[in-house]
Amino acid sequence: MSALRLFAVALIAVCGLGLVQSQEDPFARCHTQILVPHHFLNLPRFLGTWYPLKIAYSKANQVAQLNFTCLQTRFEQSQQTNVLNVTESYLIVENGVVTAPGGSESTSTIGELNPAQPIPAIWVNRYQDGNQTHMSQSTVVASDEDSWALVYHCDLDNSGALLERMFLWSRKRSLDSTVEDVLDTVAYGIGFRRENVLKVDQTQC
Repeated sequence: MSALRLFAVALIAVCGLGLVQSQEDPFARCHTQILVPHHFLNLPRFLGTWYPLKIAYSKANQVAQLNFTCLQTRFEQSQQTNVLNVTESYLIVENGVVTAPGGSESTSTIGELNPAQPIPAIWVNRYQDGNQTHMSQSTVVASDEDSWALVYHCDLDNSGALLERMFLWSRKRSLDSTVEDVLDTVAYGIGFRRENVLKVDQTQC
């Protein structure tokens, strides 16, 4: 993607702020209410493996040291056209040492909140974390489907606690620095401060 086109995508994403959804949903407190999703997402091209390179948190007190490396997320189409099978894999780190492989499997539903007008760039996921049932919503803010993606994630648990994160994904375990800088700027413009960003270790994987 040319630098001009990339900057245009960034401008659209930031200028989308303020376009509030009128429909009430469980994620009313999330940034999803003021984000414009990637309306022209080519879902078949978007499917496959992504490597998260950065995770930005909306609140400084939620930033915690990552206890994993080599994180990757894979999306596959299920037998239902609006349901995606999602597989995450990573290496667990304890005291700076890799101890074991880890992973999880879940499903994400497109159009759950708005079935009459489903948007491929928005999906809802439900999963168990110990005794807690979590419900999350993901929104692809921008992507060229082939090399990079900026994905917003809003997580709710049974207590109503809110965790908002912005992920920078790449098809490879590294990304061109110019593209990375532009996407960092987009995340910052949406409200994710640079000091609340953690890098995912994708080396020696």
